Amino acid sequence: MRAYAELMRHGSARRLMLASTTGKLGFAVFPLATVLLGHGSSGSFLDAGIVAGA
Repeated sequence: MRAYAELMRHGSARRLMLASTTGKLGFAVFPLATVLLGHGSSGSFLDAGIVAGA
């Protein structure tokens, strides 16, 4: 953990980490958003799971 802390002290590394985290966030949130949209539309988590699986 100490190596990461030393690396994050550099401004350029911090900007790169922030940019990559922001870019990957959409890929991480998409499945959750799909399930929540399916549940909101149908009211059923079963149907939402089927939509997310498809």
